[in-house]
Amino acid sequence: MKNNVLSAFVVFFAVVACLLIIDDLSHNSNKSSVDASEVNAKPNQQNSDSFATLDFKAKE
Repeated sequence: MKNNVLSAFVVFFAVVACLLIIDDLSHNSNKSSVDASEVNAKPNQQNSDSFATLDFKAKE
């Protein structure tokens, strides 16, 4: 009996996980064209690898 309940929980969570993945994939396919247009709308972004400089005042 204990194995049956444990198996039922495993199957339940596996089905829920699969349904969530299918739902996520179906919603992301609709947004892919919107995301591509937003990326193309900002061509002037520059990727700089410079670090931020912090100026600390020393107490005298």
